[in-house]
Amino acid sequence: MEKIPTRAARLTHWKSGRPASLPATLDVVGAFDGDDTHPVWAFLKEFEEWSERWAIYRDKDAPALEQTANTEGTHALRCLQQAAEALPQCEQKTWFQAFVKSSAVNEPWPVDEMTERAATWRPDRLEAEIEKLDAQLERGTFETVREQWLERVTHDSEVLRSLDALRDHYSRNGQRIEEDGYADFERALKAQPIWITDAMSTQSIPMQPGLFDIVVIDDATRWTLTDVLPLIFRAKRLVTIADPERSPKPDRLGVETERTLATRFGVEEWIELLGHVGNDAYKATMNTLPGRQADVISLLENG
Repeated sequence: MEKIPTRAARLTHWKSGRPASLPATLDVVGAFDGDDTHPVWAFLKEFEEWSERWAIYRDKDAPALEQTANTEGTHALRCLQQAAEALPQCEQKTWFQAFVKSSAVNEPWPVDEMTERAATWRPDRLEAEIEKLDAQLERGTFETVREQWLERVTHDSEVLRSLDALRDHYSRNGQRIEEDGYADFERALKAQPIWITDAMSTQSIPMQPGLFDIVVIDDATRWTLTDVLPLIFRAKRLVTIADPERSPKPDRLGVETERTLATRFGVEEWIELLGHVGNDAYKATMNTLPGRQADVISLLENG
């Protein structure tokens, strides 16, 4: 009988095998002496509640989460496939297509490698590449046009003679052009199609209708329609550029003077549209547009 372990010894042996998560200070000796307030019972109750929550997660929450993961994983693979197909033919496209083809829905993705391979197609890198290509195209276009221009001019003896004749004409006439120089000017336009002038200094350009395909008037609020009429006469089409908030050029005529002149020449009906006082080249051209202000094209950058 002496070899039979006592109750206390059996409890002590049982306690030595308790889970590591059980508080070390939890003494189960005496827990089975009818004391239901002993801490071991609170621990067992907490364990039962945890077991119930685990059963709910295992039987309800986990399947729902797994289904959501499968749905989102399938959608992610589909989006990745569409993105890969949008890429131009390259090593990265082949890699992404192979990855989509061989990947399971819930298989972890090599995010670091994917990020590195996709870095080439980041918006900032694409924008930088586009800007580089634009610069190359611009340089190439300029060089091409320059070469074509030189080819055209140097092999056109008539144009070369007209350029020499026009230079002599300007020298003889104080940089003004007379009617006998108009033909040389038109032929010289093949070599020099763009002319830059001030609205008040057009004496070196022939007064011929439709001489230029396009006349561009910059800073048009500085000029009245009267100032630019000679330029408009020389144009087939007209473009005016201006800041409408800029102060207009001061009027040189009074309202009464303009009305008197309009009455004398029978053009009263045109004063509001094409008048001088309170008007400028920008307003006048804008008012001739079908949609007025709605047809004006705003420039994002100027200068």
